[in-house]
Amino acid sequence: MKKIMLAILIMILFPVYCLAQGEGSFAIVEWNTNKVVVLDFSGNVLFEKDFNGIGVCYFISPSLGGWLVKGCLNYGCQGEDWILWQLQPDGSISNTITGLGPGPFYTGITSGNFITGSVYTGIIDLRNENGAIIDSINVWQEEDGWAFDYNRLGDTAGLVTGGFVVPPEGGWPRSSASYAPYLYYYDDNLNLINKVDITSENIRLFNLIGVSGGGFAGTCADYGASEFVEYLCWFDSEGGLIEKVDVTGDLPYLQYMNVFIAGLSDGRVMLTVYGRDKVWMYDPPSEKSDVGNMEATSAGQMAANYPKVLDLSRSGISGIGAIAGNTFAIDSDDDAVPDVVDNCPNDTNPNQEDTDGDGIGNVCDFDTTSSIYSSTTTTFIFADCQLIISISPPEGGTTSPPPPQYFIMGCQPVTIEALPNPGYTFSHWGGDAQGSDNPVMIEGGGNRSITAVFVIDLCPIEGLYGEDSEQTELLRYFRDNVLSQTPEGQELIKLYYQWSPVIVKVMEEDEKFKEQVKGMIDGILPLIRREVE
Repeated sequence: MKKIMLAILIMILFPVYCLAQGEGSFAIVEWNTNKVVVLDFSGNVLFEKDFNGIGVCYFISPSLGGWLVKGCLNYGCQGEDWILWQLQPDGSISNTITGLGPGPFYTGITSGNFITGSVYTGIIDLRNENGAIIDSINVWQEEDGWAFDYNRLGDTAGLVTGGFVVPPEGGWPRSSASYAPYLYYYDDNLNLINKVDITSENIRLFNLIGVSGGGFAGTCADYGASEFVEYLCWFDSEGGLIEKVDVTGDLPYLQYMNVFIAGLSDGRVMLTVYGRDKVWMYDPPSEKSDVGNMEATSAGQMAANYPKVLDLSRSGISGIGAIAGNTFAIDSDDDAVPDVVDNCPNDTNPNQEDTDGDGIGNVCDFDTTSSIYSSTTTTFIFADCQLIISISPPEGGTTSPPPPQYFIMGCQPVTIEALPNPGYTFSHWGGDAQGSDNPVMIEGGGNRSITAVFVIDLCPIEGLYGEDSEQTELLRYFRDNVLSQTPEGQELIKLYYQWSPVIVKVMEEDEKFKEQVKGMIDGILPLIRREVE
């Protein structure tokens, strides 16, 4: 009981989120302080990079393992005086590239290189990490492209599946309203690999960003000459329009040059408006829609929390100048090799050893003597049996050994352990494993498929006061702005997740105990309220 009471005291000392606190971050340019600020998905500041004394930062874009910040030495950039700084996740600048042209038309790609586009010539340069031009293409003169009287190149979006997408003619407003609704897909070496005619969608694309699901999203509007954003448009990796969401009721200002977009590592897309202190976070479409004569879906027609509005003023942000996610920086196994280029994304292998050259690293390759390729979705030809592991929901946790598959030599029994993420608890097994034993022994003798099912922990605070109560909101604020800012506070948060299921269970079984807990929290809430005021 003493341990439970200690956990309750810990619970009292920090605000609660009932949803798992997913890893991930995004970066903004704060225009009035000339800083790049990196925040987590709850709006907590992870670090700041002060560019005063370095240069003036205007734009920011994702790159492999960090961000590309674009600006110049002084205010009022001219001609080819623009600079790119390669900002690492630890806040250091790894490289400074000079002699670039104006505008935000650039992005990192999965090879570790990056591209820069010239809006008035149609030329795209492929540059290495030091900024040297490796190769160039003129999109408007593409041999296998569409003939058109081009005027202004569209925005570019680096894709997590490799390469990038670009409309050869952007949807920028012009008096003639002549716009070529095409999409060009290029690989990492500037080879045109796909072209898509999106005429039937009757939309114009403004700013684009790759999304973690493999496609891209963009701010867009109906065909015409308007300069205002109307929708957030989602595309799959083949250029098919999945969804367009009406954002006119969400954003306070819609002029296309003032609306910025970022792709987040958890699949969401974030919008913001220049000079404001809020961001709007949109969930990805759950499934592909019928795109013929598609009607726009308003955010109000979606779930009640869609979009999520994150107020960054509480983190000291007063004016956003640009924004970028970290779509390329997802590193599931924490080995400093992003998943998009990791030959074993779920197993730590910083040196990427691959003895047989089959594209699968030694640490997750069950045969390192053959060059025959083995994918993560088909049975490995050298294994006697295969175990396929699924996670539900995907963010709930993982297993040891990890998903998606495990090869069992000789079809021997194997032990699988479910490992919940913070904010979740393991519930039960599905498929060829049943029950809630953890770990569980999977019998051999043939191929097996199992699912580890996790559920969101019931928050004790929510059980006492309700999800949207004033008390819960106060504790959330205290967590985000006080405890999460220190190592000690972060340890308390971890300890809370460890003990939360136990606390909830005792509260459910003992009403008197629940009343005692609520009385303790009621007594300390005024102290917390004074602390945050």
